[in-house]
Amino acid sequence: MQFHSFSLALPGMLLLAQHSSAQDNQYWTQQQGARATLMGGAATASSDDQSTFFYNPAGTRHVKSAGITASGSFVYQQWYKVKDMQGLGFTASDQQADVAPRLLAGSFDPERGGRWRISFGYVSDLYSRFEVDQAASYRLERDAAEPGTELTTSLLNIITTSRHDLVGLGACYSLGPKSSVGLSLFGTSFTQRYLRTVDLGRYGDPALNDTVPTLAGYISTERGDIYNFGFLAKLGYLHSSERTKWGFALTLPRLSTAFFTGTMYRASTTTRPDGSVEKHLLSGEELATRFNTPLMLDAGVETHLGTAVWALRVGYCTRVAAYDRMILHAKEDLTLGALPPADGTLRRVRSASIPIVNVAMGAQFRLSNVADLLAGVRTDFNHLDRSVLDPATDIAGTFSYWDLYHLSCGVALHSERVKLTTGLVYSVGRDTGTPEDFRLAGDFLSAAGDVPFRTTYNQLGLTFGFSYFVLGNSDPAPQTP
Repeated sequence: MQFHSFSLALPGMLLLAQHSSAQDNQYWTQQQGARATLMGGAATASSDDQSTFFYNPAGTRHVKSAGITASGSFVYQQWYKVKDMQGLGFTASDQQADVAPRLLAGSFDPERGGRWRISFGYVSDLYSRFEVDQAASYRLERDAAEPGTELTTSLLNIITTSRHDLVGLGACYSLGPKSSVGLSLFGTSFTQRYLRTVDLGRYGDPALNDTVPTLAGYISTERGDIYNFGFLAKLGYLHSSERTKWGFALTLPRLSTAFFTGTMYRASTTTRPDGSVEKHLLSGEELATRFNTPLMLDAGVETHLGTAVWALRVGYCTRVAAYDRMILHAKEDLTLGALPPADGTLRRVRSASIPIVNVAMGAQFRLSNVADLLAGVRTDFNHLDRSVLDPATDIAGTFSYWDLYHLSCGVALHSERVKLTTGLVYSVGRDTGTPEDFRLAGDFLSAAGDVPFRTTYNQLGLTFGFSYFVLGNSDPAPQTP
């Protein structure tokens, strides 16, 4: 029936339509440093400011002096639209606005005339808050003689926040006037908080009945709180000639620790057509948590052609084997394991990734002696391995499955010591799919006739950056093209 399709497909696709920057399976969604962001993230071979501390720790020795760099996305607005592909008219849309920090980094030379440069900083490479409320209703004709005798409803509320913050210390060593190596070590904090409430029901028509009896219904509340502290390391190499720089950076997989634990809660009530009611409560505290990232290799080149700068970056992410971010076993079930699956696993937040390659290109054009125009484009392909997720027991770390593309442009104003950078980043993505995570909604709602939906996503962000260079108080870079 059409209601079966609608009542499941709309909430399902709204889950899929979560804010893209919450996607930890898309590692290029957020870039750090205003210049790097506006040049498409093509900064592996850059030494323009202190953001190289994150992109390639070998580049800090090639920055023109020690100093400090700060950047952020102070305002970003995103829109998504979920449209059914069978022309039934079930279309939903929403928009969100938020602010997000990105990077604060600095560097200093431990000794005048030495080969070392020490860097330090804070980076936010995943930051998102998403909230959506959607409701819909549909008249169901079960008897041609009494059309519209039943009313079906669908209510959905989702609130989720995700962030990954890194605080680190780096060291760069000059091998000579043209090349250097570097290492950055980070302590990282990952948090993910998730709350979903779903209310699906079928009711009698009050125009034909004295009351509005519930003919079938399903209500559930699910909440997960993940906390994890870990460590991350980056290694880099950079070579600089008169007009061209090239380099690569290797990001090692994140090492999760057991310093923090998580919590999970789920309660559901199912009312079946025969009037029977089934209630289930799952709850667990002090659950072990993890957050794994892939081995990442970035290679880049930056060349000066006249007054213009052109940059290219290619990034490769390895596979991440399926793992449980947090898992609730039968022993934590408040029903004392009355209804657990055979393997004892009740609910789990689960993730996995497939290998992927992304490409970024950027350019910088001289407008005057104090101003440059910046532009960039980059891919941001989805990394999630859905083949290992079971909708009956798994809460995926993310529910959006589309590929993203980012376009950026802006202006940098600079003097000898200070640089101000600002610009816009536009992101777009689209996915066609069907919902897969409502198997537990109850037998009275069949997912067999789910409507295929197409989700489109758009985001516009304002980026701002500031850099200050401590000229005269630190040793100059080995070579500045």
